[in-house]
Order: sequence, then structure tokens, then C-alpha cells
Amino acid sequence: MNSMSSTVSAPRATHLVEQRLLRLRGEMAARDLDAFVSLKLVNTYYLSGFTSLDTARPTSYVRPIVVVVDEASACLIVPSLDEEPANQTSGIRDIRCYSTSPVVRAAQDLCGERLREVGARRVGVEEDSFTAVWAEFFRREHPDVQISLAGDAMKRLRLTKGEDEVALLREAGRLSDIAVAASLAAATPGATELEAETAGIVAFRKEASADEAAVVDCIPIIIGGPRGSMPHEFTSGRQLRSGEPMWHCWLTSYGGYWTENIRSGVVSPHDGQFEDVYKCLYEGLLAGQERARPGARAQDVFGAVMAELHKTTYPGAVVLTRSGHGMGLEYHEPPFMEASDDTELEPGMVLTVEPGIWIPGTGGLSLSNTIVIGQDESEILTNAELALHVER
Repeated sequence: MNSMSSTVSAPRATHLVEQRLLRLRGEMAARDLDAFVSLKLVNTYYLSGFTSLDTARPTSYVRPIVVVVDEASACLIVPSLDEEPANQTSGIRDIRCYSTSPVVRAAQDLCGERLREVGARRVGVEEDSFTAVWAEFFRREHPDVQISLAGDAMKRLRLTKGEDEVALLREAGRLSDIAVAASLAAATPGATELEAETAGIVAFRKEASADEAAVVDCIPIIIGGPRGSMPHEFTSGRQLRSGEPMWHCWLTSYGGYWTENIRSGVVSPHDGQFEDVYKCLYEGLLAGQERARPGARAQDVFGAVMAELHKTTYPGAVVLTRSGHGMGLEYHEPPFMEASDDTELEPGMVLTVEPGIWIPGTGGLSLSNTIVIGQDESEILTNAELALHVER
């Protein structure tokens, strides 16, 4: 079992935060911004190192967490109930807490107070998190502040990962290999999708529990039979039947960083009818991974995958548009492996190569590996066995 710690020592966390804030200030200077107000939870985690509910399921968190960055300093705004963990994990030492309600207004007041202290007039925000409530607050309380939509600054910072981030992603990938192997092994005829998923969750959490500092999460999707042609469905209590295709998707995070690991199978006994489909899928995965190198573009990876997938001759088979996406603090983030994304791949970018072939009324087959773009070639972080058939 692995004993890697998911938390970075306090001096190291502070150093990482200082590096990230320095890079953000460079982006701010290029946009002539006096300050940057981050409201997006994964970004507040990235900028501060503060670990709380926002590191795993940010959409479940309802109290604002705010990072305010100016030309020389930064502050972290959190609810009082998070003061202790903020002091333990944040690389930003100026921590300001609110305890009154309504909570949004309480956080806004602290944010406004900080902006007045530094005399900020041009303030950058993330347009996907800056709500009408916040816009109205600035219009009413700070009419002299000019808001600039600058979410692309954070996207640029997070697009490539440092070695500290890649180390967490490697561990997430290792744990996902254990989970997918266990769920596939439990996918026997008559077993339910949920039973196979449970086997994977147990294996995943048992392995992670060897590390007392582990901060982990997982989102599994196990689907067999006709429902498998709908790639965004949920695991159900449906029984798996002999001869039908199935796919097992494991999104796993370690220290807040996510990997994706998808493997496909056919419930035994089988007659081999999906072998040609799987061959196209497998070749598409290999072609995409080979193309994912520095200097290539996201759309080039997409093209390499699609060239193989369109070779399938299975009646009714459908090939969907996207063939991968970036991974990191979010399990879908730039770049996107699609025809319209011309992002040039650089060392440190983390992405999935994710071919899928869907057969309405019959099921689906999919594969996905999470990879890190290196100087010369990619590093594959998810290494579970690539095989269609799970023999019994």
C-alpha cells in the first residue's frame, strides 16, 4: 500500500501559494488590474491551499469563500466555522472570517473592506462565478470600482500543472486502477451495477485508508446493456446479463485533483460480437495518446481518435463529438479534445483521451486514460488492464 501524504507541509504550501500568486499578479499587470477577486471555489483552493468541502464537491458548498489578491498581498475570506482549518492549510496568512447572516452579504462586506484598504479601482473577476448578486453589490456599494471579466487569467494559470500537482494526480490514478479492477471483477452475470460499483468503492477507500492524511473522493458510473449507450446516465440497480456490453467509469480525486479511468467489458459468457467495435476503440485510444505531444493541438488529438473510431462497421453505432478533456481540480476543464479547440499542448498539461462508441438499444463501449504531456512523450496515469473481456 502507498503511504504518500495528500497534504503538503506548511512551509511548502506557503511557497506554492506564493508562486501561484506571483503568476497571477503577472496576469493582472497584463490586464492593468489593481486587484483580483476569486469566487470560484476550485480557484480559491488553488490560490490559497485552504482545504475544506470545496476541495472535493464544490457545488455542495453554499457559504462564500473569497480570495482577494492585490499587487503586493492577498487575503482569504472564510466563514468562522472554517477558521481553524484555514489557519492550518492556507498559504495566505491574512485570513478574515465572517459569522453573521446573510452569509453572502457578510462575505461581500469583508471583500469590499479589503478593496478599500488597497485602493483598488480596476478589479478582475471570474465571469463564470461572478453572479448578479455580486454585480449588484459592487454597483450599489462600490460604484467607483470598474469590474473586468478576467476568468481567463485563472484558466491560463491552471492549464499546466506543476510537479506537486502531478504527484497528486499520479496517486489519484493509482487508486482509480484499483477501483476499476474491483468493479470489473464484481460485474458477473446477475450482479447489479450498484453491486459492481460498491466493490470498486470498497477497494478504493480501503487502499486510500492506508494514508491517514488522504483526502479522496470518487464518482463512479457503471452501466451495462441498453442503458450503456447514454454516456451521462447513473449507475442503477439493474442486473447485468450475459453477453451484453458494459463500461466502468471511475473519476477519482486525491488531494483535490481528479483523474478519469474508463474500461469496457462484455459480461460472460459472450459470443465475440463486440470484438471489432472494441478494436476500433482501442486503436483510437492509442492513436490519441500518440498524438498528445508538445506542439500538437487539442483538435489534432481529436482527429487522431476519430479517424480510428469511424472505421467501425457495427450496425447503428454512433460516434459522439468530443474525445477527451483536461483534468485537474475539476474533472472537466480546458483543453477539450474537439474539432474547435486549437489549444497547443504543452508539457505539464493533463488531459484524457476518451474514445467512445455508442449503440442505441444495445449499449456502449468506452475507454479513457488520463495522461500528462511531457517534454518528449506522454505519461499515462491510469494503467488498469486494457481488455474487453473480463473472464470468469
